Amino acid sequence: MIILGPSAQGFDTFDTLPPPGEYAQRFYSASLVDTDGDGRYEVDSALNDCDPDCAGGTSHHTIYRWTGKGYVAS
Repeated sequence: MIILGPSAQGFDTFDTLPPPGEYAQRFYSASLVDTDGDGRYEVDSALNDCDPDCAGGTSHHTIYRWTGKGYVAS
């Protein structure tokens, strides 16, 4: 998932694009959720530990909220 916002220079990416030459962006496996019902979406980032293998691994979720300046884990 990438997040874009209009800016004077074009678009702000909020550090969600992958670094040059890489494919995994900040929110590689993520979805939007409204965890607290306030009408604002949070980012639910789910990463699989692939232990003992990816099919049998455990997904770990981290919720990121917008602070007005960036997304932080809560």
